Amino acid sequence: MFVDEATWQFIYEHLQEDVRQLALQKNKYKDIDFDFALRQIQGRQKTRDKLPLLASIPRFVFPPSLALEQCSSEITAKYKRIIINDILCRDTACRVSTENDTDKSSRNIACRVSTEIDPDKSSRNTACRVSTENDPDKSSRNTACRVSTENDTDKSSRNTACRVSIENDPDKSSRNTACRVSTGNHRIMADLTGGFGIDTLFLSNLFETCHYVEPQRQLCDILSHNLKLLQFEHVQIHQTTMEDFIQDMEPVDFLYLDPSRRNAQGSRVVSLEDCTPNIVQYKDILLQKARKVMLKLSPMLDIKRALAQLPETKEIYVLALNGECKELLLLLDVGVQKPLQYHAVNIWLEGNSMKELCFDFTDEEEQNAIPKFDSQVGQYLYEPNAAILKAGAFKSLATHFGLNKLHPHTHLYTSDSLIKEFPGRIFRVQNVYSYKDAKTALKTIQKANVAVRNFPQTADELKKSLKLADGGAVYVFGTTLDNGQKVIISCFKEKVKLS
Repeated sequence: MFVDEATWQFIYEHLQEDVRQLALQKNKYKDIDFDFALRQIQGRQKTRDKLPLLASIPRFVFPPSLALEQCSSEITAKYKRIIINDILCRDTACRVSTENDTDKSSRNIACRVSTEIDPDKSSRNTACRVSTENDPDKSSRNTACRVSTENDTDKSSRNTACRVSIENDPDKSSRNTACRVSTGNHRIMADLTGGFGIDTLFLSNLFETCHYVEPQRQLCDILSHNLKLLQFEHVQIHQTTMEDFIQDMEPVDFLYLDPSRRNAQGSRVVSLEDCTPNIVQYKDILLQKARKVMLKLSPMLDIKRALAQLPETKEIYVLALNGECKELLLLLDVGVQKPLQYHAVNIWLEGNSMKELCFDFTDEEEQNAIPKFDSQVGQYLYEPNAAILKAGAFKSLATHFGLNKLHPHTHLYTSDSLIKEFPGRIFRVQNVYSYKDAKTALKTIQKANVAVRNFPQTADELKKSLKLADGGAVYVFGTTLDNGQKVIISCFKEKVKLS
């Protein structure tokens, strides 16, 4: 891909301008590749938040908007690299290298941090998620899930941080040593639905060789340019379809697929059989070709239906970013017989560090959990985050944290003592009213944040009936208690900071 110097100069001189207005000036700039320039300006403007690192790299090439739409964000791609590394380590019983860990204190922890977004490298030693292999009561399983970045003064483990060396690793010295895990058994992966190649760039560093498969010539050319720019020599590009490539492909260690969620008419689709490629149709040959297969699917997908279509699923990751579900990841594996494992994960940026809060549970734990129900609202009200609600951890969440559930179909919880580690929003209850009394009692409040859970009205209808405007410090929940009573709960958000 050749782009002349004048075109690149135009791009960087007009990065902050309105693309629509620039498009009207095409006749003024006949000496440059104007269409390419507009696409690069637009791509960088659209991805400042989604792909901040890549958008900042000079001469990194962006694709048309449709490919940008479905590509992973940098932060979710980094998180996937972390969990895939954990999966591969569990599969081969490999451990974090401890040659410099004389007291072996790190043997049971898996590095769980991305440091490209941590310029001062302050979190490289302390962003470790606690392994529960030796934690029979699982007391730390769901609470040791945040990245601590305060106590790393000696930076002794700088080489143990999972990272894609895009900026500062020209010799690719860290390519095969992410998390200092030996890649002797992690040699080859294939991204069978390459697209823009964001997941290829971030996941390939766990492997000696990565195959990128994409039928569109333009996307292949773009990745080829970007690979050379980043000095990634371990990625091989195959311009073909997954359906053709998989037939003659030699077995690999790991397969990754992100099926297109657009049909031939360009409309959005969600169900597995409507995506391209059709995973249900090709799952058998995929599992013949790899020990592990990970699928990135729409967060709108019905999980129960997906499990019925893909019974080989062994783990499900519901990945939320800043409280909004972004990805549903299914891990398929025919070689392991174990209860279905769910991971409800919320990640976010705090300063330059990526943080996570994760609740893990099995299908059996959720089915067998017997929560307590309550018709009395305690001092605190708890609302699970979006990842937990999508994963369906309704009963096991209550039993794990010792909370009472308001009703079998009301996914709100209560207690008289504060549970700081709860993965979601916590509120201090002010008052509980009957629906009739609430109209009078809340007259002094002009605005509130109104929500409903298992309630006959919508949030907008309740807000209108209570004559409340949006906003303010008060939160109002319309809900149903265990005795069937419809109530209005007014509360304030509890400020809880976990380290």
